[in-house]
Amino acid sequence: MLLVLHDSLANALDQDSVLEALEIIALARREGKHLVFAKRDVLKSLLNCSALPQRTHQVYSKIYARLSEKQVYLQTFTRRVEVIALDTGLSSRMEKHCKVISVPASYFCDSALIQKTLLITENLDDAVLYQTITKIYMQWKKLNGIKMLFDPYQGGGSTTKKAYKLIQDKQERFCLCLLDSDKKSPKSPLGNTAKDVKKIDKTNKPLCEYFIVGVREIENLIPTKLYSAVSSGDNNRMQCVHFLEQLENTIIAEARKYLDIKDGLKLNEILQASPNSPFSKDWMNWLNNVSSLAIKISKVCIKNKECLKSKNCDCIITTGLGDKILEAVIKLIETPTKDQPSIQKIAEMVEPILKSEWEPIGEIITAWCCSASKISTA
Repeated sequence: MLLVLHDSLANALDQDSVLEALEIIALARREGKHLVFAKRDVLKSLLNCSALPQRTHQVYSKIYARLSEKQVYLQTFTRRVEVIALDTGLSSRMEKHCKVISVPASYFCDSALIQKTLLITENLDDAVLYQTITKIYMQWKKLNGIKMLFDPYQGGGSTTKKAYKLIQDKQERFCLCLLDSDKKSPKSPLGNTAKDVKKIDKTNKPLCEYFIVGVREIENLIPTKLYSAVSSGDNNRMQCVHFLEQLENTIIAEARKYLDIKDGLKLNEILQASPNSPFSKDWMNWLNNVSSLAIKISKVCIKNKECLKSKNCDCIITTGLGDKILEAVIKLIETPTKDQPSIQKIAEMVEPILKSEWEPIGEIITAWCCSASKISTA
């Protein structure tokens, strides 16, 4: 997280809580856990303050020396923390593109707040993929010299809501919670996990934030070329890969965001859905285009808008890639072998339909989890 030292701190250097907070914030920057920025005059005041220890002075001196090149921080991040002298409680406001979280210095007297940002995901494999997405986002935006650092925290189902509520209520750690939308089509409602977290979120406790991805599940974010790389030799999986490749080149490429990548899709699921449901309406609009790509489909079923075999439907729009597909992709990304794709190679695999989803994810993770190399004060 980018911690910006407010002007008011320069006039409060006679307060023990402010001095203690400035020491702990300097420790956060020294350990490379967060970024720190301040105006030149504020840093000059800190460097002239004899009450601050030498190691603290050394950190702020190095920040001061690199100040001109770090101005870009204020234009780059969509979230930042403003550290203020007055103990007026937590608040937040929007400034152009950025949400500014105002935090009294007294909150930093507890070193818990300077620990790595917590990143809550459905499971730990999700965190690995989100890390890859963010590294690639940083490449796209040429954010050189900025690192990403977080503590992964496993949620999953109702556990996600409980974990988020516990962390938000304590207000001791920065925390970002990433959620699948579980939407089966563009106009479908959010799934229960996302709805539950959205419902219990408290805007007056801004040290935590949730973010709902713009696709059904995390599997919908994975480039098809990565799926192809882990599916070679598996005919069932490759049928799905070929379907995705064709779908991405149609006028309904958006449907890729809402497919059940793990289980696939049968015609009967669409035809038997409630006609007034968003799922039915959206997929019926896509059906003509989708059916031409289907692995196996009956023209009679399409014409009659009713599956001849009902629950035993064998009209397969696409097979799925299975429950273990994310695990397989993560293994490929993480295991050092001659076949392991580099970050640059993965970046080249990202289709335009996915890039538009990767960018907001990378943007918000970068804002909450940004850091830099450690500062030596030896």
